[in-house]
Amino acid sequence: MKHRTWAKDIWYGIVGFALIYVCTLPFFIAILPERAKISKDSLIANLAENEYPPHIIIIAVFFMAFATIVCAFWEEIYWRGYMQNGLSRKLAPAAGFLASMIFFTLSHYITRPYSITITILVLVSGTIFGLIFYATGSLWIALIIHSLGNLCGDYPAYLYIKGSVTGSYVFAGSLGVFSLIICILGRNELKHLFKKTLELFKLSGWKMSFLGIILGCIALFYVWLQDLLKKNVSKEWMLGILVAFSIVAIGISFLEKNKKTSKV
Repeated sequence: MKHRTWAKDIWYGIVGFALIYVCTLPFFIAILPERAKISKDSLIANLAENEYPPHIIIIAVFFMAFATIVCAFWEEIYWRGYMQNGLSRKLAPAAGFLASMIFFTLSHYITRPYSITITILVLVSGTIFGLIFYATGSLWIALIIHSLGNLCGDYPAYLYIKGSVTGSYVFAGSLGVFSLIICILGRNELKHLFKKTLELFKLSGWKMSFLGIILGCIALFYVWLQDLLKKNVSKEWMLGILVAFSIVAIGISFLEKNKKTSKV
């Protein structure tokens, strides 16, 4: 993986998506009714429940695909590019990986109407996103995987809402078979990913791994607090409490940074 090209990056991303899909296929099939229900008020449901001219459907599909990619891009910049990369550089690879993985998974559960089943799917996806980002150092590969996952989840929901329930399950199963074939063809990439995963924890040790879990829980507490305040207090109080919490967190990070600098 030393001499990467765009083609190799794209292929690695496709293999990563196939791995996620194969690992989560039972959960993906189980959540199809729930995903369709969540999508009831979305553009997907509007397209499924109404008749539009072909050019309107094409424009809408293009818009949804673009929005999905932009959303995945933002999330990957934040969780992998900023949080995982930053903590990995300052502390250890496992600290960055575990903190971002916990934050990514459980913040979805707190802030969205997700069941435990969907949360497990997000957990597996977030884990592989983080491992592949560490293995390749490429945010683009994580973006490819994330975008493919989002896009392939929308189409079965569209079929389900439209009334083609059997068709949605057939599509999900067919994609699972195709993903398994991709995993077989990409076995060298998967071997590389496995080796880099072992390396991640060997280099970091259990202390830094535990620290990553603590940091992830702290970030998660911030999200939970924000969600709680939205439901129970005015915007002014919420802003004041979150600002105070942020100042304390930034102050602790500066003290820790100064302590390390003085030792050097």
